[in-house]
Amino acid sequence: MKHGTKPQTLSCLLPLHPQVPKVAATALTGDTLWCGLWGFLTLFFFVVTLRKNGCLQTVFASLFITFFLLCGANYSADCKKAAGYVGFFCGSSAIYAAIAMVYQVRVAHVVGSTLRPTPR
Repeated sequence: MKHGTKPQTLSCLLPLHPQVPKVAATALTGDTLWCGLWGFLTLFFFVVTLRKNGCLQTVFASLFITFFLLCGANYSADCKKAAGYVGFFCGSSAIYAAIAMVYQVRVAHVVGSTLRPTPR
């Protein structure tokens, strides 16, 4: 590439949406794509946790929902607000799961029924 020239990064996407330039400009940021990819990754993690305990299932299910709400956050303020609430719930449940697991290991006592493996 010559010095002083701009790279052609994703500028080819603009002609795809001439009727909706705002959508094309938002898609160029890549936020929606990255949140979608992370959402699919956490969906696969959630499938793995189906044979684990309820705490991990809650964490990964709410994280999956959070990422897909964040995909819509570029287009709707309501999605952004909902993602914030679900994300707060996800973080709170992750903290609970971590404390419950440490307590179980340290005291050797199961806290509630959320740390027991899911029956097959």
